[in-house]
Amino acid sequence: MNLEIMTRLRIALLALAAGMVGAGYVSADSRSAMDELGVGWGNDGVKVSAPVVSGPAAAGRAAGEAAREASLLAGPAVKDLTVMFYMNGRNNLGIHHFRDLYKMEQAGSTASMNVVAEKGSLGGKNMFDQTWAGSRRYFVRKSPEEFPDRFYSTVLAEFPTVDMGDWRHALEFVRWAKTGFPARRYVLVISDHGSGLFDVPRRPATAGGSAKGISFDEKTGNSISNLALAAILREAGGVDVLVLDACLMQAAEIGYELRGLTPYVVGSEEVSWTNTMDQQAVLKALAAAPAAAPLALARTVVRASVPGWRGKEHQKLSVVSTAEFDAFTTLLDVWADDAVRLADTRAAKAARDRALRFEDPWAASRNPLSCYADLYDFVKLYGENLDLARPGAAQLKALGDAVLEHLRTRLVAQNATKGFNRAGRSMADARGLSIYVPPAQGLRVNPDPGGEPVILAETLPSQQAAIEGQFANRYDDYAFARNTRWRAFVNYLWSLPPER
Repeated sequence: MNLEIMTRLRIALLALAAGMVGAGYVSADSRSAMDELGVGWGNDGVKVSAPVVSGPAAAGRAAGEAAREASLLAGPAVKDLTVMFYMNGRNNLGIHHFRDLYKMEQAGSTASMNVVAEKGSLGGKNMFDQTWAGSRRYFVRKSPEEFPDRFYSTVLAEFPTVDMGDWRHALEFVRWAKTGFPARRYVLVISDHGSGLFDVPRRPATAGGSAKGISFDEKTGNSISNLALAAILREAGGVDVLVLDACLMQAAEIGYELRGLTPYVVGSEEVSWTNTMDQQAVLKALAAAPAAAPLALARTVVRASVPGWRGKEHQKLSVVSTAEFDAFTTLLDVWADDAVRLADTRAAKAARDRALRFEDPWAASRNPLSCYADLYDFVKLYGENLDLARPGAAQLKALGDAVLEHLRTRLVAQNATKGFNRAGRSMADARGLSIYVPPAQGLRVNPDPGGEPVILAETLPSQQAAIEGQFANRYDDYAFARNTRWRAFVNYLWSLPPER
């Protein structure tokens, strides 16, 4: 039987046996592994008995593991690479993060690469009967067994009353990792829920908490906002690669905020499934070339993950070079100003209404209501629908082509897609970076009490304030909105008169 399938099945069965999966819910990864082997995944679950090792064999194994761990921890004073995983898990992703830790141990730390993690949990019975709540910090060790029956990583610190949605705690984790596990290069992975620009409606934030963005702590109601994300890197001295293993985070406004703090951001424009990043494959690939340049490390995260994209879900990952933003936005500013001056309403509406949209966090199946549009597809459609007989239209088309060329060849350093989104669009049209574009359709409140909102055929200018009121941070607080002409261009799109 295929070893990879066996490993995935083992993870799925252990998760079910440990009571990780609630009634009626099995993760997409677990279903995929079990479906391939023809194993059912009904609510009854699957019982697995783990072998017990005791006596001299257990003592010998423990001594060997201790010696190996000591050699890793006492390796070079400065290794080639330290990979830091901040896995909130104090929400419904906690069960998946236990699985991720299991996969990380299939690779583990090496003589030239440290792997450290902070894993959060809300408690309850989890994988291998783990029942603790709060968070734990691990030195991630390679499992000595092909199919282990426990976690082998060393717990270095525990925080029973942690708030993993507090950016200051995340900052302290990065500082702790960089101080205790120094390296020539650093990769930081933040793995949890993400909402991009929007504030997904959840419980209100507690005092001192911040708006949604990434890392949702359901115990405290707090999250790390997009602006606080930049503050973490600024205060921690930056990292060589930032991986946002979360939904909807590869946005122009977020990436622009990270200029000078990390040269490369790995993330997804779209909803990110729990198997979008393959931790085991990524760590093994990084361990094969830990001294690689930052761009090679970032590309490795994407390339190593793609082979694991199985099943029917759409998938999306890209690498954005933050150093290219300044040159890119210079081009985009000229294009946006010329588009407003030309005022080709037909081209503007065609691009707005037809551009590839990513799932709306308020109503996932209603992509036309989403404010997340693929930047490349939007500018491309704008140019294709221009009336070239109008004075200035050919110039605008040429400017748009320059924007597309820069985005394709310089700003987006790696792009990978799979499948179709829920609106039926090929993900191949997603070229690596989303941006705020007013939605293609609008909503009107239903006058009937408790009734569903009415979907309008076209977005109304009067809805701008309500839509932007849903943003996690005020749009004008982003450096992208302050420093570029995109805010003025968005206002122009909102001003387009509706069809009569």
